Amino acid sequence: MRHKFIIIMPSILLFSLIISLSANDKNIRYITGYISNVDGNKIVLANNLIFRANEHVTAVSMTPVVIVLEYDRPEGFVYLKNRKVDVVLMKNSGGGFLVPAMKADISIYNEGTLHQIKELVPGKSMVILSDNTKLFLTDKSEKEKINEWETGDWVILLDVPASSSPLIINTRTKDKVKVSKKLNEQSVN
Repeated sequence: MRHKFIIIMPSILLFSLIISLSANDKNIRYITGYISNVDGNKIVLANNLIFRANEHVTAVSMTPVVIVLEYDRPEGFVYLKNRKVDVVLMKNSGGGFLVPAMKADISIYNEGTLHQIKELVPGKSMVILSDNTKLFLTDKSEKEKINEWETGDWVILLDVPASSSPLIINTRTKDKVKVSKKLNEQSVN
């Protein structure tokens, strides 16, 4: 009986690790806005939200940002100058000190699902996500936007009512485009 336990436990742990590493799409919260100022590793948005980066950063005032946060905690990432930077949402402790915010402290955010781009097919205006979901652009004027996108970019698939076209936001380029999950008369060819 002891030998079965020894063999089964590593197998279960390995299986769990493989599943968690292959699950690229996950529910997230995100914040869009503009940088008000940057001081070392402190990033202040125009709406007065403050984030602490894991490194010294530089950015120009009014730089647009898309900050991706874990669904259950105020940690995530932002792209600054095409570089992914880890961030933590901070709050004022009342004594002039900044401390990490709690999940309940975040009230201004949107929700979506984070995916990685597996393949881009510009000729067909198609984006293939890591889970093999195929998304087709629905607006011809947005076709040029995906020319700047790259395989491996992180995108947010927005939750929208069934009557609307889904939207995706590229977290690196900050582009937002309307898509369809089916190639049909609305898709751009």
